[in-house]
Amino acid sequence: MRHFSSLLIVMLCGLVPTWGAPAARVVFKIGFDDLTSNASIAKGDGQSDLGRGLGATAKEGVKGVGLRLDDEETCTFASKDNLPGIAGTVSVWVKPLNWDDTENRFQEFFIASGAAGGKSYYMTLDSPPIKGAANFGISIHDRATGERTNYIASGAVSWTDGKWVNLVGVWDKQGTKLYINGLLS
Repeated sequence: MRHFSSLLIVMLCGLVPTWGAPAARVVFKIGFDDLTSNASIAKGDGQSDLGRGLGATAKEGVKGVGLRLDDEETCTFASKDNLPGIAGTVSVWVKPLNWDDTENRFQEFFIASGAAGGKSYYMTLDSPPIKGAANFGISIHDRATGERTNYIASGAVSWTDGKWVNLVGVWDKQGTKLYINGLLS
């Protein structure tokens, strides 16, 4: 059986007032340098559900330690108070291990859902089963009016086994943007 995994370094920054403006403050950050999967900064609950220390599975990250997740393994946190629903930035460093573009596999790097300001939301940062692609999407449901709004930003990326890629998703009430290795897609 072949195992597929990725190394991740994840940081969620909060409250970006306008496109291109610096983040007002970091509300959630996972660095993995303490060899746990718990957040080093968390406005809400910073405990993950991974249920194991990183120990022998810790790998060299872009800077510090990276988290290696195997097939079907997740690292989940509560979104309440950790994820600003109105506007924000999600930054994820991904290093494919044992997979690349030739396999056309769906890879999810970040998924979040929650509620803020009378609206519920669901967002993803992923690689669809299309060669050389990455997506950042958010779906917002206004519970008072029943209106649903979907935003998606897509870009081209080369998923190469062993090569780090930085994905940054930015959102506000106007929509989403996706940056790949620092370039707007």
